[in-house]
Amino acid sequence: AFGAEGLFFMILGGLMINLHNFSLGTMTINYGGDVKISAKERLKRFLNMPVIASIVGFSIFLAEVQIPEAPLSIISMLGNVTIPLSMIFLGIQLADGNFREMAGKKSNFIIVLFRLAIIPAITFLICSLIGFDTIVTVILTLTAGMPVAITAPILAQEYGRNVKLGSQCVFLTTLFSLVSLPILLWFLNMAV
Repeated sequence: AFGAEGLFFMILGGLMINLHNFSLGTMTINYGGDVKISAKERLKRFLNMPVIASIVGFSIFLAEVQIPEAPLSIISMLGNVTIPLSMIFLGIQLADGNFREMAGKKSNFIIVLFRLAIIPAITFLICSLIGFDTIVTVILTLTAGMPVAITAPILAQEYGRNVKLGSQCVFLTTLFSLVSLPILLWFLNMAV
């Protein structure tokens, strides 16, 4: 939608989100847990495979290394299977609940409101005040307005947190993004 330049900034934004989710995010999700974690264990959790893969991938991008076709096709096949597996995981988590229960929780809609409206508005305001380039402002605001990522319930499962809430937030924000994303795109088109 935004050409090569927009794709670059979207990938860069995705990299930052990935680094956050699998470093500070994993520490945050475990904060206040029953199990106390040593500094060594915190470092180990910080330096996990997604973080290392993000750093290596970005380094390869910066160095403009050409990856041979065979490993690239294997990596591509593995990447193509992650989304269906994630959706199966989400479906299993949602199968135990019902829509009325999910839709009846005020807290779920507060999360939806924050994720799809308030956070993108704050992002747009900060980018505008800083004076970022138009394409950077649009990409960052659009990224901030995306639904909750499937990593939320996956990390919740891994760290013994509320998987059901994470799954509900992914489902509800995805559902409501069918309305919010066109509105956000319209606003960004008018504002910049």
